[in-house]
Amino acid sequence: MLGKKERFDGMLETRNGSFLCDDFKFDFERQKAPLIELWTAEPPIEKEFGVVYLSGMGERHIMLGVEIEQVRQLGKGNGFYVLAYGLERRILAQPVITQTQNMPAPVALAAVAKAAGLGFLSVVPAGIEPKSLVFYDSLRSALDQIALCYGFDQERWTIDVKGEKLILTAGRLPGVSAEVDYEHLIAETEKGLEMAIIPGFRPLLPFTHRGKEFVVDQVTFDGKRQSMFLGLRPWT
Repeated sequence: MLGKKERFDGMLETRNGSFLCDDFKFDFERQKAPLIELWTAEPPIEKEFGVVYLSGMGERHIMLGVEIEQVRQLGKGNGFYVLAYGLERRILAQPVITQTQNMPAPVALAAVAKAAGLGFLSVVPAGIEPKSLVFYDSLRSALDQIALCYGFDQERWTIDVKGEKLILTAGRLPGVSAEVDYEHLIAETEKGLEMAIIPGFRPLLPFTHRGKEFVVDQVTFDGKRQSMFLGLRPWT
């Protein structure tokens, strides 16, 4: 069983207080910074750092660290809308000014990671044709340039915020594939699956559905619907 049909509540904690969410929407998409939307009775401080939780199933589940981008009052007595981003956004904005000479993709990625103050780990076999490149922008721009120039197909990068590390994967994280618990399946469409909330789901997780292998490309946790949406990419 992957999860239980139980209510989840969102919570934001900052150094200036804890904020229980009247509603929440957490959007995780591969190779993007998580986008977090919260609706609270009291306003947190804009540009402040915090931690977002899901509370349910008898415990609190840490989702991620965030930076609050915007706080907007919805009208007198109607609470506040809070827009925040995962800390990956700040890391991806780091300036990268460097060049690589006749290097394969993993070595080029290691160079731009170092320029952004990150460690690097590759779980992709070597063999991609060496190239020479110049980077003069942000880490995000450099990563996009490498993916384009080396012709990445299945390969995906992800950022370990806590470990301050850039990771290149073969397209999904290692491990046993999760499977659909059909008792908790809400809807199935061409775009993906809507299921009961399972806090541990993130992009790049391997996933099995109807006997076929997929990779999770997007996860959206929706407080109003009390469900999560999984966008899936076939794994070949």
